[in-house]
Amino acid sequence: MSGDKAWISDIRAGTAPSCGSHIKSSCSLIAFNSDRPGVLGIVPLESQGEDKRHVAYLGCHSDLLTDLAFSPFDDFLLATGSADRTVKLWRLPASGQALPSVPGVVLGPHDFPVEVLQFHPTADGVLASAAGTAVKVWDAARQQPLTGPDLGCFSTELVAHGDLVQSANWSWDGALLGTACKLGPATVGLLVAAALASRISRASSRCLPSFPKFAVGSRRPLGGALASQMAELSRLHSRPLDKQLRIFDPRAKPQASQSTQAHENGRDGRLVWTSTKEHLVSTGFNQMREREVKLWDTRLFSSALASLTLDTSPGPDSPFPTGPPSRGLGKRGSGTSVKCPSTHHFLPSTL
Repeated sequence: MSGDKAWISDIRAGTAPSCGSHIKSSCSLIAFNSDRPGVLGIVPLESQGEDKRHVAYLGCHSDLLTDLAFSPFDDFLLATGSADRTVKLWRLPASGQALPSVPGVVLGPHDFPVEVLQFHPTADGVLASAAGTAVKVWDAARQQPLTGPDLGCFSTELVAHGDLVQSANWSWDGALLGTACKLGPATVGLLVAAALASRISRASSRCLPSFPKFAVGSRRPLGGALASQMAELSRLHSRPLDKQLRIFDPRAKPQASQSTQAHENGRDGRLVWTSTKEHLVSTGFNQMREREVKLWDTRLFSSALASLTLDTSPGPDSPFPTGPPSRGLGKRGSGTSVKCPSTHHFLPSTL
């Protein structure tokens, strides 16, 4: 196929900020975030000529779409996540048929907007979702989180995340799940509130030391519940940023089996596994706000096996392997083109 026939042009795609992907493809369909909130564009992968210009639109959510994923076992099974705090599974039809008006399955609601979705690569119907600080592993067929002996003892919720989970990826064999954290928007708000509360408290104690503290618009002193909230805000204000890479074995326990400090800057970071079970790649920023790529060995997880500093950019990189058994690594970033650099100088020969 010539280059011009391979392109799908005149696509009006959305640019809503999220930790997830805005375009995904199966072996039969392409799905992408449109310029309408909560609406996906669907294009058959094998369509030719003028048919490629016809985009079908699927109204998925009442708020922004944050991530989407096709099942590795079914080209027409699509999962979508949204800021409306739900995950929906859609059975898409073959080319030429009408798109569904309602989802086949709804998972949630979550406590926070859904940020990341990832189908399990070897267990059909198993899906991981990240929302806020929570990562859950779902049995999509049963419409509930996995518990007990289900499918190899997957845990319902993976614990120990201190802030917003912005990346979650299964290893190629599905045995391990890696996650990356940052300082989330909700925590930023709490930290700002804590700082303001601290200043108000210090000012009132200096100026009016003999008066009780009153709530705004009230003649009653602050109650115990609000005082407890102020104490929690102060605790959040003094704690370090999370910025951790974590590795989970969901079959064994809900706690992380390993964790390490990833990148020094609190801006967005991502991770992806290589074609081996022992190695993964993370992207993020250093203290100089330069983009970094780091290679990690799970057998020596306390420090990066190799590190590569790139350039400065306002947006994060999203790494993606070109698939086993390839040794290639691509990256895409906000405002930049897709790049597939040679990895011979970066990845060891063991990969």
